[in-house]
Order: sequence, then C-alpha cells, then structure tokens
Amino acid sequence: MEISIQGITKVNYELVIDEDVFNDACEECGLDPANYKKFTKDEWDVLNPHLVQAVIDNESEIDYTEIHVESSVFADTLTIDDSDNLTTVYYDKNRKTDSVEIQ
Repeated sequence: MEISIQGITKVNYELVIDEDVFNDACEECGLDPANYKKFTKDEWDVLNPHLVQAVIDNESEIDYTEIHVESSVFADTLTIDDSDNLTTVYYDKNRKTDSVEIQ
C-alpha cells in the first residue's frame, strides 16, 4: 500500500546559483553585476523579482532546510493506493473534507 499526502507549506530554502545566473538577473533589470557592491536599496529591490525568477527556474536545485511556519502546512490531498482501490481525499481551504473518491 502506498500512502501520499500533497499540500503546500512555506519553507526556508537555500539555492546556490552560478555567477552567470546572478549576472543575467542583474542585466535583465539594467544593473551592472560588476558593481553590486554599490547597489542602492532601490536597485536591490528592482533585482529581487529577478532573483525570485532564478529560484523558480532552478527549483530542482533547491535545498529545503526547514518548515518556516508550522501553521502554514496544509494537507490538501491524501491518496491511498492499496491493492484493491485508489482512495483520494480532497480537503478544502478550511481543512475540512471536500470530497472522497474511491476508484
């Protein structure tokens, strides 16, 4: 029998990126990566969405270190695959059972 839980949570993570990825992110928003030590707070703010995109683009390389806020953990779907049936339980946003499917 295989039992799996799918859901979402906020986590802390670390992602080591190549210098080229950082340079590309800077250049995409008009910043010179060679001058990063002189970036203003506003320039770091402009860079942030490009860093977020770098994380998204390199998701498979993320090292998840810990759950950020335990109250952010949601079990949205529970799937039990036994030798006879596949049972799937779906929960709504209030953590109440929305539906159950048995196939």
